[in-house]
Amino acid sequence: QVIAIDVGSLDFTGQASRIAAATGGVFFDGATPDEVADAILASLGNLPVTVVPVPVGCGPLVVEFSPASSTVISGDPVVFDETITVPDDSSLAGQSVHCTAEFRDDTGNLLVVDDEPAIQEIWIDIPLAIDLSPDTAVNELSEDNEHEVTAHVTSLDVDLEGKTVDFEVSGTNAATASPGSGSSDTDANGVTTFSYTVPVSCDSLGTDTIEGCTDRADGGEECDAVTKDWVDTIAPVAQCVETENPHGNNKPKAPGNGGQGQNQDGFYELLAEDNLVDGCAPLQLFITDDGTGTVFGPFPVGTTIKYTEDDERPPEIQAMGGNNGGGNGQANHVDWHIWGHGDAQLTAVDQSGNVSDPAACLVPPAPQ
Repeated sequence: QVIAIDVGSLDFTGQASRIAAATGGVFFDGATPDEVADAILASLGNLPVTVVPVPVGCGPLVVEFSPASSTVISGDPVVFDETITVPDDSSLAGQSVHCTAEFRDDTGNLLVVDDEPAIQEIWIDIPLAIDLSPDTAVNELSEDNEHEVTAHVTSLDVDLEGKTVDFEVSGTNAATASPGSGSSDTDANGVTTFSYTVPVSCDSLGTDTIEGCTDRADGGEECDAVTKDWVDTIAPVAQCVETENPHGNNKPKAPGNGGQGQNQDGFYELLAEDNLVDGCAPLQLFITDDGTGTVFGPFPVGTTIKYTEDDERPPEIQAMGGNNGGGNGQANHVDWHIWGHGDAQLTAVDQSGNVSDPAACLVPPAPQ
């Protein structure tokens, strides 16, 4: 582009103005020698320039400008609307794209603004998100030993179909979960699920962590984790069952004389059942004298006792023949003789600390 400044007869035949016009330049007429410098600067500001934005290295992004180019007078601002589109491709989620937009003239030359190349830096993070649910859950193990986790994979709030999610169980049941791991692909809603079971055993009580991971486009992983608590909150059921008087070889009828008790002789077998048995510590049984609150035990399930109500002597317990081989002439099938001031109350405690409702072991008051 030619800038022609006529300081004399430069345009005598019109050649200067024609050349300036032909090259898209400008022609200044009638400048004095000392006005030349100012005329040059003024003419530069009046030159038109066509600005063309050019994306460089932006794949897989689609970078578009509107308008595609714009012609302005040098020094004036030029405005473009820039649109950056992420293709609908789930394999692109989880990477960062760094590229540039170069602003050139219509002959391809890079423009300079304020002594700096006219280049825009573009940084776009294509996010990848995975959300597992429920965040935490609690199962009564004896009633339900299966758990399901749902994974939802998205990018920019768009559901991603076909993303593989790898699941793994760790924690209490890392070695016994069935299955302990698995993989599946998300559906059109970006969702996939994973289910596993644990043995119905006290060994399964505790907390599992279930992690789900999906691959990022940059080679890494995006993961989320949730927890599962396997609990036992159901108390055992205790039974105080009247049993035979070993000396009389009979099971006393109940209630006794005048309805005084359910067992006139006080011979009982201590029984209890729990909802969870496999792998569990044995139930512990306790006898409480409801007259004084004195507690005796723990006893194993199947223990046989003779209970005597006598408020003239302190509560106590003594071993009987069942605990010493029967060599002392006592009832060989009875383990303990217990004295109390009131009736006996039987409770059972399981491994989880759940305590049964009390079961009454009624006897008549002394003298029998």
